[in-house]
Amino acid sequence: MELLFLGSSGATLTPRAGCACRVCQAARERGGRHVRSGPALYLTPERGGPAPERPGVLLDTPEEIHAALLRQGVDRVDAVFYTHWHPDHTAGLRVFEHLNVDWRAPGGPRPKQTTPVYLPERVARDFEARHGLMERLRYLEGLGLLQVRVIAAGDVVQAAGLRFRAFPMANPQLWTYEVTEGPRRAVLAVDDTRLYQPEDFLSGADVAVVETGWFERGVDGSVILPPGTRNREAEASFEETLALARRLAAGRTVFTHIEEICQRTPEEFAALEATEALRSVHGTFAWDGLTIEV
Repeated sequence: MELLFLGSSGATLTPRAGCACRVCQAARERGGRHVRSGPALYLTPERGGPAPERPGVLLDTPEEIHAALLRQGVDRVDAVFYTHWHPDHTAGLRVFEHLNVDWRAPGGPRPKQTTPVYLPERVARDFEARHGLMERLRYLEGLGLLQVRVIAAGDVVQAAGLRFRAFPMANPQLWTYEVTEGPRRAVLAVDDTRLYQPEDFLSGADVAVVETGWFERGVDGSVILPPGTRNREAEASFEETLALARRLAAGRTVFTHIEEICQRTPEEFAALEATEALRSVHGTFAWDGLTIEV
């Protein structure tokens, strides 16, 4: 299968509006891998024919998802899975109107397809309680654009030729996905991995995708997150994420959810990839448009 990183950032994008830091300035001036949009993955099976015709599955819908799909030439979404309710993973719900409506139909717009949308049981409850997310999904469901399907931990779901299972993390609002195609396996723990101890059977996958976590200091040694900062208490540090990567022991580890607050350019992340710590987990930092073959 293939994993396409439609967006590699998190809650804070790069460049960030109103920010004049060196990382945001470089993104404005240089574009390319310096620019990071909201967190989303697109998964396609290896046995689905040529890439343009292959079925595909979307993981999360950040606010920028429509532009990301256009940028990467993706026009087919056969299913959507959500990891949790946070706005940086859900604010692009209107994408179903773009993907699934025939706006030129005789007599007015009508649905041209219905996309199954999978919510782990706790995520479904959070969608009921947070930001009117379930109300918005039900509205789109009433238009025939999607169908909400709630799944329990460990349930096996077949979608677009891939096999999905979801498992809660230490923060029960967030869920990890195990995705398999034949003997190939990917583990996706894309956000909020603080205190997460994955089940032993999730180790040894071909690819693990994990959040990057916060850095205490910039490359120049200056303090980014001083003691007492909320992120230090609520989010995983990069060191914690490295420990998680060692536990998962995947053939390759991809670090994503790279916030502007990490204060590192692509070149600086590349230098970090060359260190022993990253080589020991076969580590790579994601960018928008990165494709990983599993």
